[in-house]
Amino acid sequence: MAMVVALCITGGPLACSDSKGDSKSTTTTTVSFCDDRDALRTSVDKLKDVNVVEDGTSALKSAVSGVEQAVDALATSGKSEIQPQVDAVKSSLSKLESAIGDASSSGLAPIATAAGEVGTAAGELLTEVEKLPCD
Repeated sequence: MAMVVALCITGGPLACSDSKGDSKSTTTTTVSFCDDRDALRTSVDKLKDVNVVEDGTSALKSAVSGVEQAVDALATSGKSEIQPQVDAVKSSLSKLESAIGDASSSGLAPIATAAGEVGTAAGELLTEVEKLPCD
């Protein structure tokens, strides 16, 4: 039986919310923020689809790198209120990278556990991001 790294991402649908206030928030930063949010969602989906047994740890490392890049981009898009969740995702990604590095001696179970932590942290980040306006 193949082990698929499945991330449990909680939360509802992740769509851009509309902000119809008087604020002039339609800026490059806002557009970038929405794009970065979408990129994070996509990279997390790619991570959860990795089959470690079939694709190997190199595919998993590549998917982790994609999530890291997306989180870094989101963190620099100017929304300080999501920093605690960004930090939590980065911490969980670090644990996952360690588990991947130790796979030859520790097996795949620690990878699955760490991947679940990434899924939880990413889900919490995306839930918070969903609360912020895109325009």
